[in-house]
Amino acid sequence: MRLAGWWMVLAALGVVVAGCGRPTAGAKELRSVSAVPPKPVDVADAVNFWAAPPAAINWDEVPGPDGVQARVFLFQANRPEPVLVTGTIEFLMYVGRVERGVVPLSEPLKTWRFTGDELAGLRVRDMIGWGYAARLGWGRDVPKAPVVTFRVRYQPPQGPPVYSAPISMALPEAVRAGPVRSVIGQPAEGKPGT
Repeated sequence: MRLAGWWMVLAALGVVVAGCGRPTAGAKELRSVSAVPPKPVDVADAVNFWAAPPAAINWDEVPGPDGVQARVFLFQANRPEPVLVTGTIEFLMYVGRVERGVVPLSEPLKTWRFTGDELAGLRVRDMIGWGYAARLGWGRDVPKAPVVTFRVRYQPPQGPPVYSAPISMALPEAVRAGPVRSVIGQPAEGKPGT
């Protein structure tokens, strides 16, 4: 390694070591999330839904999207960390774009429903706390729309449901299978692999 390269490595190491001290005055210390899941509760005040990644994913060898990887975190107003729940979580998929604050007029195109007992198998521990992760595949019912919207509904054992904000995503069209040569990102014409 050249002398300039060593200086860069040493400078980077110095920056890392300088940042490894105690937190600066007034900074909040990070604490780890408990390895033991909290006891599930009945009531949640807010539902945060993330699609990770925020796009439809192809899980098999057949061209085209197969579903969405979802993460859900539920919160109570008086607790800083997410809570686990005893009720039912439903993932609702609508055709087209649904804006925040708008109640969809149509029925969901597809619904994935998980009861409190089923949710125990979906628990995940993340940086922000405990939540749920689910793979939402649509099987043979592939949406024909160019855009779909997802919402999560938490139905507690008693009381009104709580909804997440909607997440809309474009669905890519099915693409040809197999490698396709390209020049500067443009697919070549002809058969795959030529």
